[in-house]
Amino acid sequence: MTVASQEANLLSELLQTLDGDPLGTLAATFLTKAETLIADPWAMSAIPDFIYPDTIGERPPDLEDRLTFQRALGRSAVRDAEIYELLLEIRHVLKPLTLLDDPSIVKRVKEELADASPGVGLINTGDAENISVVLRSADESANTGFVLTPPPQRSHNLGVDYHRRYY
Repeated sequence: MTVASQEANLLSELLQTLDGDPLGTLAATFLTKAETLIADPWAMSAIPDFIYPDTIGERPPDLEDRLTFQRALGRSAVRDAEIYELLLEIRHVLKPLTLLDDPSIVKRVKEELADASPGVGLINTGDAENISVVLRSADESANTGFVLTPPPQRSHNLGVDYHRRYY
């Protein structure tokens, strides 16, 4: 909804500012500028779906690094109010996704990764029907796990039924 609203505002601005034959250039101008509006929300919503083998599309070469960073970012947000607030503003498209590249944020997320504190993680086993969940112990000696299986009546296209993230 937020992106649709931003696109409507963009279209309104373009209609008010284009001179001459606005219909001749409107589509190309709008689509070029709209691409910038949708880049962050698209990255936040589409990239995580690639943990599911059935998801169609070009996987980024650094997919595992991105997913690992996202999991650590989520855990950091639970412990750090500043990261939580920033993440909330980014997810609500109030601030750009690039703010997560700030060195102080990256440092805190890397500290979370290095901490390897006990938690829950999703493991992609390559099995499109099941998702493995591992409960991690601090020293990795007492890991336990279980498998989530989708309800038979629902589709798992693009991972929609699996959007339960654990941090």
